[in-house]
Amino acid sequence: MKYFAIIADNAGEIVLDKVFIKVIKNFYPDVTIDVIVRGKPIYNDATMFDAQGTGLCIRRYLLTLKML
Repeated sequence: MKYFAIIADNAGEIVLDKVFIKVIKNFYPDVTIDVIVRGKPIYNDATMFDAQGTGLCIRRYLLTLKML
C-alpha cells in the first residue's frame, strides 16, 4: 500500500494542491492521499473551510499549538 500526505499551507494555494493530487492519482491510482489542514486559521493558512470549498475530502487536522 502506498501512502502520501500533503500538508496544505496557504488558503490560496489549496486549489493547486487539488490539481497536484489529481496528477499523483493519474500516475499512482492505488495511492492513499491524506490532506492535512490547520484546525483554525493562522494568518492565511488553509483550514477545513478552505478545503471543503475546493471539494477536497479531508481526513486529518493539523492541530494548532499555542506558543508558550
